[in-house]
Amino acid sequence: FTPSGRFIQRPYEDGVEAYREEIERRMDSGELTDSSYAMEVPDSLKYTTTGGRTVFGGGGIMPDVWVAMDTSGGSRALGQIRREGLFQEFIYSYIDDQREEVLNRYPDINSYLVMFNEEDVIFTDFLNYCYSEIDSLDSEGMTVSMQWIHLQFKAILARSLYNPEAFFKVYNENDDILQKAFELVGDKASIKAYLQSE
Repeated sequence: FTPSGRFIQRPYEDGVEAYREEIERRMDSGELTDSSYAMEVPDSLKYTTTGGRTVFGGGGIMPDVWVAMDTSGGSRALGQIRREGLFQEFIYSYIDDQREEVLNRYPDINSYLVMFNEEDVIFTDFLNYCYSEIDSLDSEGMTVSMQWIHLQFKAILARSLYNPEAFFKVYNENDDILQKAFELVGDKASIKAYLQSE
């Protein structure tokens, strides 16, 4: 439900399987990944919120601003690493042995955010670990996904070193949707006010 009480979940009228397949259909159509995609929304789905905004519905919410998903870094290699649980396996083991040394280099989340990069020996060790654990690791995919692999590694390592919020401090810096929201609306107080106008 939105703040004004509008129920926005897409209905299950075509069954659970069709509901689940919807995301695949949307990916195939380009709707989620193409920033120029123009989805047609019938005028009959117009709704005026309690705050006086005109919005469109019909089994979900049509966003005011569309931010396409960036799938350019996806690869078989990234999937292999995730499925095998290598991020967590390596990081938890490494931190058990090296926590003090790592915290000496990155004493707080702010220094970590600025200084930790793809050249860090911890990340290099992780990449070597991936190749040693997965015989058929897709090396071309590793190149394609390197930025995403590094981001995920950096976020999980931050959570292990500092606290759960550190994960989001790393991840949100690269969240295109969140960054667009801050660009359009401003600070957190403005976003809260914007949502309440719904």
